[in-house]
Amino acid sequence: MALQALQTNPLGNVFVDLVFSYKKLLPSILQAPDLELKPLSDNLKYVFISDNNTLPVIIAKGLTSAQQEKLVKLLSNHKTIVG
Repeated sequence: MALQALQTNPLGNVFVDLVFSYKKLLPSILQAPDLELKPLSDNLKYVFISDNNTLPVIIAKGLTSAQQEKLVKLLSNHKTIVG
């Protein structure tokens, strides 16, 4: 999106003409974006719900391994809805 021209009306409001890009973006599950993972608080952690370690999801760190495994499996099965 680029700004082309500023227009002002008698009331002092500024209007901007916008140029829209109609480039179709692929969903994250088809083409994962490059992400910078930020530090999380001590009670949270990242897990990845795709086969190639993309599509990060933030979960509670205090889950047992069984709970985490079930949650990741559930999220992976429904990743088209999640992201």
